Amino acid sequence: MRFHNTNKLIFSHSLLVLVLWSGGTVRAPGHKTGKLVGNMIFVDSGENLTLGDAANTTVELAYKNQIILLVSGDHGDYIRELQEGTYCLRSAKDSQGRPVCFSPSQHRCFKIKNKQSTRFDVMLLKP
Repeated sequence: MRFHNTNKLIFSHSLLVLVLWSGGTVRAPGHKTGKLVGNMIFVDSGENLTLGDAANTTVELAYKNQIILLVSGDHGDYIRELQEGTYCLRSAKDSQGRPVCFSPSQHRCFKIKNKQSTRFDVMLLKP
């Protein structure tokens, strides 16, 4: 009986590692996915000047009653595999966890298409 419980424990840990490694999403067979690539930058309120990369910034996306997190790297870039569908910006926080606003002309939604890459850059106002 102990062997059976050990197998369940190993399976549970393996599944947790898989979920964390995949960015928090587990795709069921047959789900259509595409890649999202882009950059997060800070701009001035008039959007005339780029003030720098929005490094280590977190953006919340809304997708079918779910919240998907998008986190930029050290240079403001990101790449993420997502299920096919429409995603909309919800909120953003800078690297120190402070809320930041999206630029007024920022597009709020984008579509992911199966087996395609979608570029979506995020413009944020400097806090």
